[in-house]
Amino acid sequence: MSDSGGEVNENVQAETEPGNGQPEAAGGVPGGGANGGTSPSPAHASTDSQAAPQGHPEQSEGEPTEGTAEAAEAETASVEVDPLELAQREVAQLKEQLLRTAADFDNFRKRSRKDVSEARRKGTQQALDSILPVADNLERAVQAASSSSDLESVVEGIRMVLDSFIDALDRVGVEKIESQGQSFDPAVHEAIQQAPSAEHPVGTVLSVLQPGYRYRSDGRLLRAALVVVSTAAPTAAPTAEQPPKEPADGRPGSEPDATAPESKH
Repeated sequence: MSDSGGEVNENVQAETEPGNGQPEAAGGVPGGGANGGTSPSPAHASTDSQAAPQGHPEQSEGEPTEGTAEAAEAETASVEVDPLELAQREVAQLKEQLLRTAADFDNFRKRSRKDVSEARRKGTQQALDSILPVADNLERAVQAASSSSDLESVVEGIRMVLDSFIDALDRVGVEKIESQGQSFDPAVHEAIQQAPSAEHPVGTVLSVLQPGYRYRSDGRLLRAALVVVSTAAPTAAPTAEQPPKEPADGRPGSEPDATAPESKH
């Protein structure tokens, strides 16, 4: 019994001694001073030293200072630009622009000529494609006329060729100007002769010597018609009346008888 009680007393004394199993102070920091304060750890001390504000932040290396900017402005103001050199630069730039503009215009002119030539060639080809069948029909008409004695059939064949030619002109946009019996129009007619006419008003186309043609789309004249234009008919000039002849016997209205014998006195 005495042995066990001694062991219990030793355990209680060990628990109550300071420094052996003493509870941690507030904030989880082990140990404490006599006044209850805690000593900061080295890690906390370094963090606090970094977070402490500084009075003047350090300036970055790339940022120019106020003195450097003023020095640069003074140096720029001290450098004078040569007017002659500046003028020569402007002349060189203008010359280069002029050369480029001239080259562009020359290329444009060449392209325009090529486009015009190509358009003219296509237009000529289209017209020839329409007219070549007319030439073929004329050749057949000549061959038929040389071996045929029927004049009416030859005339009918030539009339058909003429109709095909009018159709070909219509396909290329050309129409014939109707001039017979119309009033003279100097825009589409060319008078080469005048003829008096009492049946038609003055300035009427009496006959067409050569037909005219124009474009159907815009009415632009292709060829003027050669026509004969009417003028006023001449009036008969009045004739002077001759007085009646008096007969030999003095009676009016009687004529002397050539067979009557002459009276002898």
